[in-house]
Amino acid sequence: MFNGILVRYGEIGTKGKNKEFFEKRLAENIKNALKRNEIPYINVHRLPGRVLVETFEIEKCEKVLKKIFGIRSFSPVVIANANLEEILEKVYKIIENANAKSFAVRVNNADNSLKENSQKLNEIIGERVVKKYGLKVNLEKPELLVGIELRRGMGYVFTEKFEGPGGLPVGSAGRAVCLLSGGIDSAVAAYFAMKRGLKAILLHFDGGKFFSNKEKITKIAEKLEEYNGKTKLIIYNYEDVLEKISEIKEKKYICVLCKRAMKKIAERVCTEEGAQCIVTGESLSQVASQTIENLNAEQYQIEKIILQPLIGFDKEEVIKIAKEIGTYEISIKNTGECRAKPRAPATRSKIKKIIEIEKDLKI
Repeated sequence: MFNGILVRYGEIGTKGKNKEFFEKRLAENIKNALKRNEIPYINVHRLPGRVLVETFEIEKCEKVLKKIFGIRSFSPVVIANANLEEILEKVYKIIENANAKSFAVRVNNADNSLKENSQKLNEIIGERVVKKYGLKVNLEKPELLVGIELRRGMGYVFTEKFEGPGGLPVGSAGRAVCLLSGGIDSAVAAYFAMKRGLKAILLHFDGGKFFSNKEKITKIAEKLEEYNGKTKLIIYNYEDVLEKISEIKEKKYICVLCKRAMKKIAERVCTEEGAQCIVTGESLSQVASQTIENLNAEQYQIEKIILQPLIGFDKEEVIKIAKEIGTYEISIKNTGECRAKPRAPATRSKIKKIIEIEKDLKI
């Protein structure tokens, strides 16, 4: 019965003169996602305040749309001309297939495609349904809620509304190098960067004999690609760098120097990939390396902005989101701790001290 999906957006509607840019990006992301998942569609085009996906593959589309940022909600629709009798025919077919005893009608005549206003259309359609089928009207808790949106000379009849992930379309805010460790936090941080419109380039440091998560990282990257679209994963051979860092005399500074080296490398990757920022998974004071003093030392003289989406989250909140987006079960697979990690890491590192040690490393 349904031959399209009407997509609604939220924050995009507040963008004023830039609204068209965000709408186009959302429509393009939808097309790319359908192609990537080999889902046939007739067209994806913009309506005033909406995006319409013309397709008969409704269930397959629903699974994809739930992971496209910028979408607030969407509904499978029956498409009709903005003609009262034609719309009523579609409503009748829905009623006949619904087996409901009570109903309500909600019309949104957004651009006066019909001369009657929304309330009047509610009354007309409701009266005709009661007369034809004898159903009861229940405006509070109807068994069947029939929604009708009228836009640009067309009518869209629906009975369900599914939630989307919200946010802004991926790619609308630029590009980011997201550090991906293989743990729970970094994947969630990358997810939130995407939600704010950043196209993620994933950067993982392979520590060789010190730590190696390459198999796990590939699976996490594949899961994040469902939200990010086609994704570049860079695996950096970090063993030699960590070897030198692990040989310092004052072992307690190993973690801070390691994180600092990673961020310096990430900054170079930003330049090479045309990215504007770095995204990391730190949560303030969650572990020893994430105190204010350590974060300050790690980021000293890094010119690219470093975004930390999880800075105010606690672990349980991060775990909840990781489970929702499908990265948790992959992330918790044990690959062992870093063998270079000291027994008692520094928690109050001074920038001056870190720079002195770093100069002698000659990395």
